[in-house]
Amino acid sequence: MRPLGIPCILDRIIQQCFKQVLEPIAEAHFYNHSYGFRPLRSTHHAMARVQFLLNQASMHYVVDIDILGFFGAPR
Repeated sequence: MRPLGIPCILDRIIQQCFKQVLEPIAEAHFYNHSYGFRPLRSTHHAMARVQFLLNQASMHYVVDIDILGFFGAPR
C-alpha cells in the first residue's frame, strides 16, 4: 500500500506511454492560437500574441466596465 498522490514508477511509465500516443493526435486538432496546456507554449507566448495583435490593429485604449454596478445589483 502507498499513499495516493505519489505515483510509482510503473504509473509514470504508463502515463508517459499514453501521453506520447495521444498528444500528437490531439495537437493536430488544436488551433495555432491555442496556448493552454500545450507543449512548447506558455502564458508568455499568449501575451506576446495579444501584444502583437493590439499593435497590428493600432488599438491603444482599454475600457474597464463594471457590469455589476451598471445594473444596480447589490454587492
